[in-house]
Amino acid sequence: MDQSSRPELPVDFYSALQESKQSLDTEFENNTNLRHHVRQLVQALKCRTDDAAAARQRMAAAIAAENILPDLSKLSMACLSKAGQQQLTKGEFQLLLCTLHLCHTCTDASPEFSAHLVGSGDALQLLKSLLAAWVQPHLEKRLEQQSVRGLKSCLSTVYNALWQGEARELCSLLALKQIGIVEAANQLFQLSDNKYIVQFSFLILVYSCSDDEAARFLQPGDSGQQQERVGRQLRQLVAGLGRACAAKHLRTEDGFSMDELLACVRRFSRRPDHRPLVLRQDCLAELQRLLQTAAERPASQIVAALEIALSLSLHPTCVDAVRRSLGSELQSLVVEGGGRLADAVRCLLESPESDSKEQPRWTTDAFSGPNEELRTSQRKARSINERQSNSQASGQKPSVLPLENGAASAYLVLSWSRQDSDAAFARWLVAKLNENWHRTIDLSTDSTAGLIDGCRAVILCVSKPYELNSLCEFEAHRAEVLEKPLVPLLCGEGYQPGSWLSPILARYSAQADLLIDFSKQRDRAKSFSTLIGRLNVSLSPRGQRLLRQQFQQ
Repeated sequence: MDQSSRPELPVDFYSALQESKQSLDTEFENNTNLRHHVRQLVQALKCRTDDAAAARQRMAAAIAAENILPDLSKLSMACLSKAGQQQLTKGEFQLLLCTLHLCHTCTDASPEFSAHLVGSGDALQLLKSLLAAWVQPHLEKRLEQQSVRGLKSCLSTVYNALWQGEARELCSLLALKQIGIVEAANQLFQLSDNKYIVQFSFLILVYSCSDDEAARFLQPGDSGQQQERVGRQLRQLVAGLGRACAAKHLRTEDGFSMDELLACVRRFSRRPDHRPLVLRQDCLAELQRLLQTAAERPASQIVAALEIALSLSLHPTCVDAVRRSLGSELQSLVVEGGGRLADAVRCLLESPESDSKEQPRWTTDAFSGPNEELRTSQRKARSINERQSNSQASGQKPSVLPLENGAASAYLVLSWSRQDSDAAFARWLVAKLNENWHRTIDLSTDSTAGLIDGCRAVILCVSKPYELNSLCEFEAHRAEVLEKPLVPLLCGEGYQPGSWLSPILARYSAQADLLIDFSKQRDRAKSFSTLIGRLNVSLSPRGQRLLRQQFQQ
């Protein structure tokens, strides 16, 4: 260590660091003194001085500079390997714990130390091995008494490193999914109230679960015990949100961060059966507190809060509560704002209130016009369909459909994920439709939900990114509420729609037995011809009649 840095460090810390380094160099096999010195390092890092945070950052930097972590990790790995065959001695287990505590405290103190941890292959191997040992049944008895503290330190170390900015890389390096950590975390998530296990389970939920895995992870089940388990975890999440709103630091005293909590609540709110449970835990009050201080918060937190509010609004028992609790805050955020999210929030605020909390999700009463108006619309649609059929029979390009209910009805809306993987197809489809059939609107950075009100039909570009996008779900929901014909296209090869898309597509089976497959580029011309035919059917009197029958069921 550079001598010039010594005055910035506490004397006891500097002494313990030098003696730890010396012990690693000269007493590798005899670790009694080493354990003592490492414990001194950990104690020094827990200083309570006025500039404690800055002091801990300097000490973590000094530990990284001395590069003692690789050798400490090798010794600890030897202890862990021994645990597979026989009981660890007290001294061996203490060395393992000291190493973990050191990693935990340093990653908690310094974001830079997280990069150092990720760069140390030995330290990563130690963490990965301990996590793997945790999920191996044959080690359960040998680590039963000792694993409580060891697991706590290990999970906290990974937890801290993930939330200090190395999340994606660290998850990949630890290969969490390959060692069965998702299922193990799921089991403990259902049974344990231990704070660190719950935190790590939430972390896995955010970073290492696919959407399908998260659905299993958060499945409340039918039993009262499972329902109570989900309710208990939601209470912890909402209570953490309250503490995080009031915290001045990146993380609350019990280790939660606002970004993590919001990400977890968002995952919970993605499941329709969880939305009433989230509402029951008074989550809206915490979201209101967060949105009231929007000017002081990162944009990512505001976006997450808005997406949670939109997800909750998709449940008929929640939508009015969302508008009542968050109406003024949402209005102030979108009054000057643009973009797809702001447009969706604006549509939420402008939607009519439901008459009953038990009202079905999809209703026609609020949108059905007088009978005479409906008959006039059907006559116009019949004439349009006949002209389109004659044009196709003569080999001409289909003409642009005339207006049905004024100028606002002259277009289609394309709803897609806005992901790069789907962008090329969206551009091609819009150009093709505009050229050959009908004016189609695709505003990649602006509104979509608001445009659905006056459109003729909504084309859904169904893919995995589309299914995972809460704004896409809101747009499809709004189209159904407004009784707009939906024409779904399959845009992902090998993809099978699930989650919230399945019931929507099932309701349209009378009009379309299968999705129109655009997943293979070589078949796009044939698929486009099928799309034109499907649009004509959807906008014909028969298609409109079938649509109304489906909504009335």
